[in-house]
Amino acid sequence: MRLLLAAIVRLVALGVGLAAYYAALPALFPGSTDANIGAGLLAFGGIVVVSLGWAFADARRRGASSTIATWAIVAVAFGVLWLVRLATLEADDSMTLVDRLRLDAFLVVFTAGLVLVPAALGAALGDRLRSPE
Repeated sequence: MRLLLAAIVRLVALGVGLAAYYAALPALFPGSTDANIGAGLLAFGGIVVVSLGWAFADARRRGASSTIATWAIVAVAFGVLWLVRLATLEADDSMTLVDRLRLDAFLVVFTAGLVLVPAALGAALGDRLRSPE
């Protein structure tokens, strides 16, 4: 239960941070209505940095195995929720929500990787620097 609660806290924090970032996009990139690759790269970079840093701190406290398990849950849930959010926003008359989910299903793996790979690296580094108790 503790592992699940930790995953939920991290998932909510990532979601709130990402929502705040998307809300700030008009101020960060005024007048940009086209696809903005810089904005997407900043979002990806933020996810990577937060996952790496938080997993590092987690592993210093709890060790690598429970940290990686926590972040694996976060990664899968974040990937699925990101897909649902994108599909919900982009579904229109030309493509239904279900069609959009099928078309973009591969993004779950990509997005989960954006969270899990840096988190695993952070967990390994944090566990290595963990003080013996």
